[in-house]
Amino acid sequence: MHAANHFEVIGRFSSEAVYEAHLISTANLDYRRGLAPALASPYEDRLHGARGEQAWPGAGAGDVVVIMQIDIQPPRLAEALSLVGELPRHSWQRPR
Repeated sequence: MHAANHFEVIGRFSSEAVYEAHLISTANLDYRRGLAPALASPYEDRLHGARGEQAWPGAGAGDVVVIMQIDIQPPRLAEALSLVGELPRHSWQRPR
């Protein structure tokens, strides 16, 4: 059963180096600082890459897909909801 305070933010990067640059970007650090007071557990980023014939929808060959798991304290859920979706709109976009 899915808990209402658990979220997954999925990002797609053209390479692991691009993802690593994103980790230290101002947008990412601001996002994580903003959510930090509401977290119920540490962030958990999981990197995935296609293996064999696998493919992520919209991902190109060689892309790295990152799933960031976020667990919010239930009493702080309303306060954190606006921030949970903010990062994907602003900084997890594939370079063109």
